[in-house]
Amino acid sequence: MIADLDADFAQSTVGQLVIANFESLGIEVSATWASPLGSMIKWRRKTCAEYNEALGYFVPIPEEIRREPFVFVYTTGVDFVEKVLDQTVDDDLARLGQHFPGMKVIYMIEGLHAFLGKVSATAQRAFASRVQEALGGSQRRRKEPAKAASSKESEVMARLGAQFDTSRALELVDDALLGLQVVHRCHIFHSTIPPDSAEWIAIMTQDMSIMPYRAARVDVNESICMEAGQIKAGADHRGTFQNTLQQLKFFSPAMANSVVNEFKTIDKMMLALGSGGPDRLLRICSNRGRGIGKTLARNLHFAFTSKDPHALLQ
Repeated sequence: MIADLDADFAQSTVGQLVIANFESLGIEVSATWASPLGSMIKWRRKTCAEYNEALGYFVPIPEEIRREPFVFVYTTGVDFVEKVLDQTVDDDLARLGQHFPGMKVIYMIEGLHAFLGKVSATAQRAFASRVQEALGGSQRRRKEPAKAASSKESEVMARLGAQFDTSRALELVDDALLGLQVVHRCHIFHSTIPPDSAEWIAIMTQDMSIMPYRAARVDVNESICMEAGQIKAGADHRGTFQNTLQQLKFFSPAMANSVVNEFKTIDKMMLALGSGGPDRLLRICSNRGRGIGKTLARNLHFAFTSKDPHALLQ
């Protein structure tokens, strides 16, 4: 993978952490790009193999660099709220649509929940102060001073307090987030601090790097999940044979154990099914004295002998 970072974003605290994480993962970094919004990342992929659907596996091709269909936008919670107040969120999305048509936009907003919590706490303190003043000086209680907010946070808080009440301000932010997801189809990630943001960006890039291989392993026309770990393997050949049999519907562990005791290996069972057909299984009884019925015998025979990959068991 090749990550193209905005030149200014690469010089920021988060950008430096992102570059360090990328280098530790072997991801190439290019920081010469001037993005339309700033604090953006786009990705490219070095491709030397391509999945051939007809053959069912990856075939080598001359190496080429392809653009990934994702573009990433990083912003802080304070900056996002400021854009909501300025009503420029939709303008930013329009610019992204012009520069990156057809690409999926990923938004990461750092510290939004913490900032909105400060806004609510400030409003509550102001309300409590007004109530105490109305009750008279004797009812006032001395409190510890609140932690000083940054100049940017104080400015945005002042704008929120001047234009809206707290509940209305929070509704505006929620509406903006919903608009990003519902109207513009953006993916939104929330982070807390710069190291957390950089870690999630690295995880996102790793997931992105294996997407073609995941897609090749999952056939959407089938109801079978091909991810590793879906079926437990046995400790030996016998255990694997028994677990394989139990994947058949209504095939209990006791029945599977009886079949394994009868044939020992899959190869011997295949020879018996080839010569005796489904009726060969009717003579097998489980440890509880229950035999394998005709439907289960037919399904087991069909599952192991059919050559039709699209056939379904009855």
